[in-house]
Amino acid sequence: MKKNILICSYNSSNLVDFYNTGLIGKLKEKYNIDFIFEREKDAKAYQFKDTYLGELKKENIYYKNFKRIPFQNFFNSLFKIKFFSNQIYKFVSLKRYRSFKEAIYSTLCIEGPQYILLFNFLYSFRLHKVFDIIVDGLYKILSLKNLNLIEQNYDLVIFPYKITPLSNFIDQCINEARHKKIKTFGVQLNWDNLPDRYTKNLPDYLSVLGQQPFDYLFTTYFISPHRIFTNGSLKVESFENLEKIEKKIARKKLNIPEEKKIIAFVPSGDHFDEIFILKSLDKKSSAT
Repeated sequence: MKKNILICSYNSSNLVDFYNTGLIGKLKEKYNIDFIFEREKDAKAYQFKDTYLGELKKENIYYKNFKRIPFQNFFNSLFKIKFFSNQIYKFVSLKRYRSFKEAIYSTLCIEGPQYILLFNFLYSFRLHKVFDIIVDGLYKILSLKNLNLIEQNYDLVIFPYKITPLSNFIDQCINEARHKKIKTFGVQLNWDNLPDRYTKNLPDYLSVLGQQPFDYLFTTYFISPHRIFTNGSLKVESFENLEKIEKKIARKKLNIPEEKKIIAFVPSGDHFDEIFILKSLDKKSSAT
């Protein structure tokens, strides 16, 4: 008798590497698979990525969407504040930055600038611990009203895993699986999110890309090594399945003249540096 696996994903676009590597097909051969999404597609990502909903429907794979609960927007905002608060406190305690103000700014300058003044105030007057207790308590109360995401008795719940404060959906799925004594397994999708983020709530087991996230989970999260598997990147593996084409054909497909040089722009994740580099390249290209 096949065991039952549930794959929980923020949206169906996150499954792109699962499909391109053939992982979904391999799992289907041995297990019954269901899916649950917070949303079928992300409005911004949808114009660039395949959602793979067609494949799910074609293969008669069950999936459902997250049902919004009362005060959902407030719940999501509370989760973001809780997420940021945990990360700032961890980075301050590790002395990763020279001061708490630097830790606050580095955490919030891109994704939560509206909270910078709040956390500066809390840390300046040493109220952050009291604030954490209040926020955690409210979040737990609201979480109890939403223990109905995982409807069946699954043997394993898999997460295409990113530590991002987009919503409380993945956090809720992990909590509910733990409440129902179902093991959870996170498959890391991108390189930087584990070293650059911190959350208290991780799956029981994690598949990570290499030694850096392995070391980070062991030394910073204090996770036992038996819970961490260094399996490499699904994205890199998916590239191996792509058809190799010659440079001339690639130039033709991209409408790039043969005599023109190509500059490979590999962003580092530092948004402001990337904007400066792109503007500089635009100036150079317009001048020639």
